[in-house]
Amino acid sequence: MREWLSWLESNLRFRHRCSILACLCAAIVVSGSVLVRAEEHCDAKVNVEVEKTRNSMALRALASDAALSDANLMNDELPDLLHAVGVTTLRYPGRSANRYHWSTYKSTRIQGSDPAKFDYYAPNNNFGKFVTLLGKIGGTAILTVNYGSNLDGSGGGEPAEAAAWVAYCNGKPSDTKEIGKDSTGHDWKSVGYWATLRASAPLPSDDGVNFLRISHPAPLNIRYWEIGTQVFSNGFYMKDGQNNDEEDLHAAYGMDAKENEKTRRGNPKLSPTTYGNEVVEFAKTMKAVDPSIKIGAVLLPPAVKEAITKAGAQFVHWNGEGSPGSNQGRSIGSGAWIEGVGSGLGDTSQIDWNPSVMKACGGAIDFVIIHWQVGKYLPPDFKRVDPAAILSAPYTDLPQVVSGLVELFTKYGGTNGGHIQLAVSGISASGLEKNPLAKALFLADSTVSLIEDGALTVVGSELNDASFVDSKNGLGPVAYALGMIHILAGPNDPILASESSNPLLAVHSAKRADGSVRIMLINKDPLKKATAKLSLKGGTFANNGVRFDFGNSTGCVPSKSALDVSSNFSVDVPPYTISVIVIPRRQ
Repeated sequence: MREWLSWLESNLRFRHRCSILACLCAAIVVSGSVLVRAEEHCDAKVNVEVEKTRNSMALRALASDAALSDANLMNDELPDLLHAVGVTTLRYPGRSANRYHWSTYKSTRIQGSDPAKFDYYAPNNNFGKFVTLLGKIGGTAILTVNYGSNLDGSGGGEPAEAAAWVAYCNGKPSDTKEIGKDSTGHDWKSVGYWATLRASAPLPSDDGVNFLRISHPAPLNIRYWEIGTQVFSNGFYMKDGQNNDEEDLHAAYGMDAKENEKTRRGNPKLSPTTYGNEVVEFAKTMKAVDPSIKIGAVLLPPAVKEAITKAGAQFVHWNGEGSPGSNQGRSIGSGAWIEGVGSGLGDTSQIDWNPSVMKACGGAIDFVIIHWQVGKYLPPDFKRVDPAAILSAPYTDLPQVVSGLVELFTKYGGTNGGHIQLAVSGISASGLEKNPLAKALFLADSTVSLIEDGALTVVGSELNDASFVDSKNGLGPVAYALGMIHILAGPNDPILASESSNPLLAVHSAKRADGSVRIMLINKDPLKKATAKLSLKGGTFANNGVRFDFGNSTGCVPSKSALDVSSNFSVDVPPYTISVIVIPRRQ
């Protein structure tokens, strides 16, 4: 397997386009350092157990969101860029899924707007074109079906519409199984109808569905299907105009926000139980077309506990004790803990979403999908961003999130609980939007941590995020972070057990098919280098290693250099840098 850096070095135009962003990264690290906690020089003992596997790199592990509004999604250079950084999976259609109709490439009007408003779809991002893109990258997709709206915009999403999409993707032209009519009377025809459409060449005169005629007789074998996106924001928990972002026509929209809050908040048609029951119906109808597909339900990250390190801090969110609001403005002593949705932040009125959904559909689903958003702020007013705490979240918060999900699977999944997988639809760090390098470090650490815990896929970013790929197809820090993961491990490579004695220096390791061991070190300190004293237990290795570095010290562009290695050696990692050490097997 070729190293992505070699490919990048042969295409210098991508490096050149990143130069301005690299300077921006360096400037941000310096100007943002006042927000970072002072630490001593970072020394760490790093142990890697070469013969102990934690998990393996899933085929779909590295993923990105493909947004319908992205005008550059079908750019000719994009497949090579995705190959270079190891992205194998695209999540489609992104944030507008609950208004998107795949068979017409049209949007339901936005929340009953009058005059009608619709989502913007770029001209070439229809599903036929998307399938062509998947073919070019040799990848696959997680598809998000429309839970929020039916084809004519008169009610909630229809399982039959989703089943027809499965038929188009995975059906055979010879399959005569009828999908039938939905609750509005729309006929979704047979499996063979949609499969034949996929297999056919475009007609000389377009009848409106030529975009689905892509001359692809073989099934696409799309396996993972998410039922709606972020459905918990459908208005059931609406308060002061918030939590009403996602389209859900299982209940009608009013003329204004106040009316919506009155009619939608607490409406049982929008409840987590209703969603869970509907997921069961979607699963039944879709699997009638293809029993091999996997169905996913949308959950929230479970609550985590977070230590308060400074006495007298004023915490303005519920701490999990008493009723929400009872602890507003309470002075919290040093060593106390706070608790809430996500990472100790946010509106805990949604705390019943996960158990209610899982109680309804835990026995019928194959995976759950969450969006993990982290926000950390400094006392006393919790308004200043705390980058150090955000970068520590993969170490402090993620284990609690994963264990909380496992508890849900066990409690509500019954005999199915041990088979439920985890997907992450997006990782974001509130407050790091203007610090792309810190964002990249956070993404790399979070992604590999989730893979170690068995995540089937991790969506790191939207493709049209400038920190990933800019409008001229220049790679940004997020893309380089994924590229460093791609150097660490490829599909099906074992992820090894490893640990660092200092949480400021994260470690992840893997064994490649060629027998080499690869160690990723992430120095989260923006000012001080870290010295890692590495010890490899098991295996015999050559002493002619290689290191790849990406971070502030390299101008936000990866570099490659030789390195003397052994079973025990030390290596310095510059501030705010990801280093991947490649240790070849002794021949």
